[in-house]
Amino acid sequence: MQLEALQNIACLVEVCGPDPKRVKAKSQAFSTTSDGSTTLSVSGLAIQSPDTDVLSMVCCATPIAAFARHASNPHPGQLESVDLLPSTSIRCTIRQRCFPAQLIGLCEVPGVKKAAGDLLRAVAATGTTAAAGWLLGPRSSTDLSMLAGLALLQCTSVPAGILQPVQQATNLKAWLHAKSPPPGLPIAAMGSPFGALSPQHFGGSLSMGVISNLLGDREAGTPPLLTADLRCFPGMEGSPVVSASGGLVGMLTLPLSVLPNIEIPLVITAGALAAAFAAILLVDSDIAMQPLELSDAMPTIGDRVAVVGHSLLDPRLHRWPSVHVGNLAQVLTDNTTVGNDGRNAAMLMTTATVHPGASGGAVLGTDGRLVGLVTSNARHMASSTTVPNLNFSIAAAALRPLWEYAAVSPVLDPTALTTLDVRSDSLARLWALTAFRPATPTQTSPLGGRPAGRDKLAKLLADAGLQQYARDRGSSQQTADRTGPHSRL
Repeated sequence: MQLEALQNIACLVEVCGPDPKRVKAKSQAFSTTSDGSTTLSVSGLAIQSPDTDVLSMVCCATPIAAFARHASNPHPGQLESVDLLPSTSIRCTIRQRCFPAQLIGLCEVPGVKKAAGDLLRAVAATGTTAAAGWLLGPRSSTDLSMLAGLALLQCTSVPAGILQPVQQATNLKAWLHAKSPPPGLPIAAMGSPFGALSPQHFGGSLSMGVISNLLGDREAGTPPLLTADLRCFPGMEGSPVVSASGGLVGMLTLPLSVLPNIEIPLVITAGALAAAFAAILLVDSDIAMQPLELSDAMPTIGDRVAVVGHSLLDPRLHRWPSVHVGNLAQVLTDNTTVGNDGRNAAMLMTTATVHPGASGGAVLGTDGRLVGLVTSNARHMASSTTVPNLNFSIAAAALRPLWEYAAVSPVLDPTALTTLDVRSDSLARLWALTAFRPATPTQTSPLGGRPAGRDKLAKLLADAGLQQYARDRGSSQQTADRTGPHSRL
């Protein structure tokens, strides 16, 4: 990845304005206040056209709109001038160099609101509640214009040493690109989460992941919006997103929040940005489709994996399957599923994000081969909350008999599936999350064959006239020893 280029185009945008009653501060996920003024911040993308000394910045419009005199509702693709409240100021920071900026106008990116609306309705159709905005924020909204709204800023007095690196970075690739960035494409975003709190600590933070899915008509060319498997925090909206080769993929906007604890990062694509601002950069990249093969390698803790499936969204909506990346957190073995090398993997646990609907999805290794098949994620029973990044999959070794049968039989015989119906107490314990602990030696008493410590307690209880309680306790303890503890999330 061209980290240097990303550092040259990522900027922090801070907007400071009057807020004596802290109304604007309370409406944001974070802010700073001083002497009746509030400072809000987002991330941004710096652009410089050739042969000019004017530096332009594109950022999310939410902090700008908070200090506008009147509500703004720009038409898609049209720049609208906005008057800010008196004493409102804007400043930008690139590579820890700070300079003032001027607002040129606000613009709604064409197609973003519709794509986000389609996604919102698709998620709502599954019976879950979704809205635009951060889970850490005070509220989320069904107003999707906040996802599509961007602000254009300019600065004519840029500190020395800023313009040339920005121009070099924005000239690395052609701005526009005819093809859609494919799901699974490695990407990185650089922004300033909680930037107004401390630019020194949070400015220029890097998050790496992959494109998860494309939102929009598959046949309509470059989509306006895509989902990403990235770790993002409030203030990163506006962050430039680049591919591994340094070409611009797009810009982070506000996420879609699915209650109680899911955030779906959204990226406005460079093609959609170019429709609003004619100076956006994108890289051409292709990922060839390959036939799915079963992995022969023994999975190892730490192996990088990708989970591919139709999570959250019904496949009948004709969406692409989503991609989420992580690593193998645990490889659990059992003697009923033996791999080619004699070792046995039965269950895999990954850190990849698995949402409802991903069951049956593929767990792929870095070579593109099937490592496992997703069965479920974990659920915390006390709160009835799912844990997306703690999930379970059937290892490829357990699927090999079916894989081999399908490879040689032109017509599948359902009775062949009976070979996979293995009755195994150890497998049952494994998938029930029941802990197995080998017996440990204990100190026994020559009187009753029970541990000496238990005999002492029983004798004390008997001396106190609680013989029946002592007998009952000894019986229940022996029962517990036989059954063993049970682990439940």
